[in-house]
Amino acid sequence: MLAILQLHFSIEQDKNMEALLKEM
Repeated sequence: MLAILQLHFSIEQDKNMEALLKEM
């Protein structure tokens, strides 16, 4: 259960990082 949450969170962070890099 916890591993699934951590995986989902890391995927969301990857998307956020990509969005931030595109803004720069």
